Formats: sequence, C-alpha cells, structure tokens
Amino acid sequence: MLAANGIDPTGVIVQQIPPPQQAPALASGSVQALFTNDPAATAAMVRADGEPLLQGAIVPQTTKMNPFYFGSFNVTKTFADQNPDAVRHISLALDEAIEFVKQNPKEACKMMENYLPKEQHGLIVHFPNSLFKNTNDTRQEDLNVVLDYYKRERTLTANLDLSGAQYRRP
Repeated sequence: MLAANGIDPTGVIVQQIPPPQQAPALASGSVQALFTNDPAATAAMVRADGEPLLQGAIVPQTTKMNPFYFGSFNVTKTFADQNPDAVRHISLALDEAIEFVKQNPKEACKMMENYLPKEQHGLIVHFPNSLFKNTNDTRQEDLNVVLDYYKRERTLTANLDLSGAQYRRP
C-alpha cells in the first residue's frame, strides 16, 4: 500500500498504536502519519489537526477490490438449518437497520454515541456515511471476488468452496 502511493516502505517504521492513543501520538509528533479508520481517523483530523494524505478509501484503491468488504454477519449452516426463523428474523433486523442508516445517515451517526467513549461523542458529526449491502443484495460473485483476493494475497491458502455459502432470505 505504501509503495502504491509513492512511499518507500523501507523508510517507514510501522508500529501498532491503540486507537484512543492515535490522535495524541500524531498531535505530539511521536508519529508522523496514521493508517487507521474511524473513530481514530476522525479524532486525528479534528483533535490533532491532522490532514488526509490521500482522499477516499485507500484499501479498495490499493487492493483493486471495490467495494472492499470490511465485515459481514455469519452463522454456520448447521445453525441456519436448525434455526431458520431466527436467521430470517436476524436478517430482517439487519436489513431494516441498513435501510435506516441509508435513509438517515446523520441520525444513525448520532445513535452511535451510545457505543463510543464519551470523549469521542463530539466526533460523530465528522464521521463519513456508512455503506452497507442488504442480505439479498450480495451476490455469489461478490464472495468469489473476496475469496480470490485473499488467495492471491496468500491470506488464505486453502481452497474454499463458497457456493451455497450465502444466505438468501425467502
């Protein structure tokens, strides 16, 4: 990722810093740059007078996987087979939440305050909008793109068959 953005990786010391300490580390000059996500990225820009070195989401640009699938909700097939009503209700609840976030991004950000430390509450207004896909909007091809990427990068070394791995709500 560094080299793809014109930075010689051999001249960089990578160190792990807990998210709550990232903005203070940048502000104090103990680090020169951060590679992070929210809320730490927003805290660095607001509280440490940080500036984005690059615009947009960097990981998708570098991986050429866009959208970049950052997370998912998963259950085992056994659980899904044994609890079809529960899985359907969970899927409906997640999709309802996703639609709410899409329709009310500012209100959704405000609701996150309950899940963040008090010192980060003022950052909510600076958070970017979240992008989610509904249960039935993700396709098998999407899973294959992710799988191919992780195999190419050797994050996964085993061959996985993801056919039929995606839940489709009836």
